[in-house]
Amino acid sequence: MFRFDAAYGDALKTAWSHLLSGARFDETTVRPTILASWKRSLHYGVNPHRMKIAILNKADIRERVGKNEQLIKVGNPYMKKMYSIVEGSGFYLMLCDKDGIVLDLIGDSDIIEEGRETSNLVVGANRSEPYAGTNAIGTCLTTGEAIQVWGDEHFVASNKKYCCCCGPIRSKDGEIIGCLNLTGLKERVHAHTLGMVICAVDGISKELKMRTAYSKLIGKVGGFTAHYTFEDIIGKSATITQVLDFSRRAAKSSSNILIMGESGTGKELVAHAIHNSSSYASGPFVAINCGALPIGLIESELFGYEGGTFTGANKTGNPGKFELADGGTIFLDEIGDMPLNTQASLLRVIQTKEIVRLGAKYSKHINVRIIAATNKNLPNEVRDKNFREDLYYRLNVITLNIPPLREREEDIYDLAERFVRTKDSFKHAEPSIAPEVYAIFKQYPWPGNVRELENVIERALNIAEGDTIRPEHLPDYLRLPANGEHPIAYISPEPLTPPEEHLNLKNKSRSMILSSLQNTDGNIKKAAELLGISRRTLYRKMEKYKINYADYR
Repeated sequence: MFRFDAAYGDALKTAWSHLLSGARFDETTVRPTILASWKRSLHYGVNPHRMKIAILNKADIRERVGKNEQLIKVGNPYMKKMYSIVEGSGFYLMLCDKDGIVLDLIGDSDIIEEGRETSNLVVGANRSEPYAGTNAIGTCLTTGEAIQVWGDEHFVASNKKYCCCCGPIRSKDGEIIGCLNLTGLKERVHAHTLGMVICAVDGISKELKMRTAYSKLIGKVGGFTAHYTFEDIIGKSATITQVLDFSRRAAKSSSNILIMGESGTGKELVAHAIHNSSSYASGPFVAINCGALPIGLIESELFGYEGGTFTGANKTGNPGKFELADGGTIFLDEIGDMPLNTQASLLRVIQTKEIVRLGAKYSKHINVRIIAATNKNLPNEVRDKNFREDLYYRLNVITLNIPPLREREEDIYDLAERFVRTKDSFKHAEPSIAPEVYAIFKQYPWPGNVRELENVIERALNIAEGDTIRPEHLPDYLRLPANGEHPIAYISPEPLTPPEEHLNLKNKSRSMILSSLQNTDGNIKKAAELLGISRRTLYRKMEKYKINYADYR
């Protein structure tokens, strides 16, 4: 049994000096955990006479704080409560992440100032064993156990005047995500000091687990979950592989992401995958179609409202989508369709990380990762004054451009095979696609992209009587050229026309009109926008080609 007294202090001094000189000494005079840490410190090359300077720069500190925002948010009240007990007695508290980086610091100003001068005691400092040698923070994180390091048990000489108590903070899976440390002069140590720290870290760990469970419950009850991962995204082409590689790297950060691409390319699928690969994966994934929100209720939907704010409002109020996404990801689909006045409110949320419910007096801090998506050309929208320039640059931290299907022709086979398997489990035992169908697929420009291919496969499976999809099971606009003379499958393949020609209808293609109607469910306005022509022109073309848009509704 080791007692923290003068005799033990003398024994530690002797053992420490002998260890540094390489002389033999009685190792039983040092606590086994401390001795093992001393030996690790020697192995790491820690200077026992001078603390190594290891402080993150401001950018890295912001990134660390952002990644550990939930830990800080939960841990800070516990730190304040503990400090209220020891205030004025020469103690300070530190909250660190799993790597020993100081995230938060509370204590008496005199001892904090002394620590800053003698041992670089600041937010962003590294207190892990490889940098600071034996100390409560580093040794706790190394062993995974709560520990009290007293006086001369420290490895670096400048720390030997202190006594430090530290306990690990664990996630719901038992992994160490940080630690809480209480430090004071060794003469002022109390038998209950370590017990206080253990109680605090136990409370922090339990609250974090409860918050995680609550976030999952919110996700399940509200349907706020991301169902797809990167493994669910089909494609081996160079264009999609490059995008997915970049997306995986982007998932590791907490920065805003803007996903751009035509309708049907799979922007939401990528957003799901990013969320599930990020540090926000345990939180909700809340998706919002900005273009579908009712004009008069957009802000209440996004930011929530207090009871009695407007006629028909819930008496107890209602949280908005940003509030429901706290601790997770909010996916703002069709961000280019958001009204300008709402864009201003969104900009403030991004800047302050705070939301204010309609009718509320106070703001509420939120920890949300923002992913936005659009099929519009936002720089052009900014130029035309339809989208705020400052919001564009706030969202455009990381940009992902999802390629259209016509630019990843080699992926059509794998995508079609996947859709055949997933769409036909209830009907055919082993459905297949005839080779001549693939010849048709490769010649078609797919203005509706992957979504259109999926719909074509599902339609064919419902029409086919056997186990094979053949050309006659495909829509007419796929099989027949504009003049309707011969099926595409029987004419020699030609390179795909550049995308611009398909979208502006320079070739006045009947097949393009049919495709646009199918992808918009016969909506003339949307079909005309997709083709880049006026509704009047579209009506004239439909009359010329004898096309009835009602057949697609």
